[in-house]
Amino acid sequence: MSLQTKSRILKSFFNLLHTSSFDDITVLNIATEAEISRNTFYRYFNSKDQLFNEYLDQLMHEWINYISEKQPKSNPELIDLLFNFWKTYSYEFKVMINAELNARILERFNEIFPNYFIQFRKGEDLSPKESVDLKYISYLRLGGIWNVFSNWLIHPNEITFNSLLDIVKSEYQ
Repeated sequence: MSLQTKSRILKSFFNLLHTSSFDDITVLNIATEAEISRNTFYRYFNSKDQLFNEYLDQLMHEWINYISEKQPKSNPELIDLLFNFWKTYSYEFKVMINAELNARILERFNEIFPNYFIQFRKGEDLSPKESVDLKYISYLRLGGIWNVFSNWLIHPNEITFNSLLDIVKSEYQ
């Protein structure tokens, strides 16, 4: 029952994001849309911010599991896997972007992605300087890649998904 309730809360949150900005949505709005009480909402989440962050964390953990299973050997292969993974969540990302959450998505990804990027690039035998350098390189790359992908979601008729993917992969050869 708890997974069903959490799922209803998340679905209600996305329904509300279709018509309202994140800032305009209240916990009461989410609870009403999910047909639960506010107390029930608070059994699962402390706030709508926690709901949003847990959803993004879930995506990142799915990504890490997915990529760990695939074990890419090159940057272009990693980018191909990332774009195709993100594409499966196009609907959710587009809703969040239209609700003006693009910067918050990237901010959350920046909290999680650098550790994975460092492990992918060099393993664990890094000096402190190398770790910091790779952290900032990951911000640069993820920011650019997310910017390209999120803009494509808003303007998908400007370029095909495969052409977009080819452009990005060619930049990270």
